[in-house]
Amino acid sequence: THTGEKPFGCEVCLSRFNQKSSLKTHSNIHAKAFMRVRSHTKDAIEKYRVNGNSLESLGYPVQAYFTVHMIGVGPTADDS
Repeated sequence: THTGEKPFGCEVCLSRFNQKSSLKTHSNIHAKAFMRVRSHTKDAIEKYRVNGNSLESLGYPVQAYFTVHMIGVGPTADDS
């Protein structure tokens, strides 16, 4: 029987879902917002969790992301 119960809640925006898989899919909204910020350290990216899911478990290749965003970061010839 369908009771309308939604036992799986988002810890970020308080949306509720009737299936755990729907919550995990929804978690990508918050993961994408987190990943748009370029100032996170590698450690922060690796430790970030949304609704208990790591970024890698949501399909984000953390090492590749960090490498891409670090291109051009650091001292340049103009800094000397």
